[in-house]
Amino acid sequence: MKKILLLSTMFILIASTFSMAQKRVLVEKFTSAKCGNCPDGTAKLTTITGNEPNVIWVTHHAGFIVDALLFPEIDTIASTFTFGAPTATIDRIKFSGQQDVAVGTSLWQSNISSQLTQTADVDVTVDGNFDATSRVANIDVNAIFSSASTAQGEYRINVFVVEDSVVGSGSGYNQANYFNSTAGHPFQGLGNPIVNYPHRHVVRDVISTAWGMGGIIPNTTMANTTYTANFSYQIPMDYDLSKVRFVAFVTDFSQGVDQRNVLNANQEDLSNFGMIISNTAKQIPFVQALSIQPNPATTFVNLKVESSENQQVEILISNVSGQTILTKENVNLQTGTNIYPLPVDQLANGLYFITMKKGKYLTTQKLFINK
Repeated sequence: MKKILLLSTMFILIASTFSMAQKRVLVEKFTSAKCGNCPDGTAKLTTITGNEPNVIWVTHHAGFIVDALLFPEIDTIASTFTFGAPTATIDRIKFSGQQDVAVGTSLWQSNISSQLTQTADVDVTVDGNFDATSRVANIDVNAIFSSASTAQGEYRINVFVVEDSVVGSGSGYNQANYFNSTAGHPFQGLGNPIVNYPHRHVVRDVISTAWGMGGIIPNTTMANTTYTANFSYQIPMDYDLSKVRFVAFVTDFSQGVDQRNVLNANQEDLSNFGMIISNTAKQIPFVQALSIQPNPATTFVNLKVESSENQQVEILISNVSGQTILTKENVNLQTGTNIYPLPVDQLANGLYFITMKKGKYLTTQKLFINK
């Protein structure tokens, strides 16, 4: 009898644990390089997100103050929710007493804190792979519903491409700063405008259309069911790959502006995606395996290569931005097992790619440096 009771208790505990999705709050800040008050919004969100890991911050450069980072989908989102900056939506909810979905800086902390206490019936995960040669990322977004639910409108999956600390030249990037002379402000003394300003968490593109992709999640979901959407995106050459991430979220979308709530969100850095071989490149003939030890590494690595014939290859180390850091030419491989020592003591901590290349053929593996 005690065993039956114990098993029943464990079953209830497991079921309860499964139903608990981590609630993450999506904050969409509306800003512009030409908005002198907007650095204050950046300062406030830097503090808020520094204290709360379950807040996801993205920035929309709004169309009502045009700068170099505006694009049409963002103009659509911005003009729907707000006509001022700095403002922000918190899970796209119109809270009690608010006139608009987007609100000013004084309400950000309280609205975020309120949302963090909410439970979520859906969890969101982001994963994928990346081809450094073609710069194509394949993104998998999973919406995992722990209970059956019915949408007020239509469930939609949304995906943003976000790049952090975007720096550009000219008036479209230089940040107006009304706090240059404000004693004690984080932006005091940085200039007005701030030249070479790193614009934080910038939404650079919308993969799923401005209001998300419907038809993936049924309007009435089944309990303990995962719904998956797949996206493919070629990252432009001027994006810093080390600062790119994908932000995905599920909305309950209706025509009413205040009926497009974010149910849950998540994000993943591009550097955490799996590395794949380009479709335009082929595996090196006669190389059966390439492994790296140790990995993560500190000062050196050994490349272990299995080759079925004598041949000569080139070894490259590149960073996540695609820049070649080190090149070793005319490396001789003998038939059988080859151990090739490679110093990496000059590399800073982070993710790199070791590529073995022969003509148009290549084989690539990830290398992590952790000193």
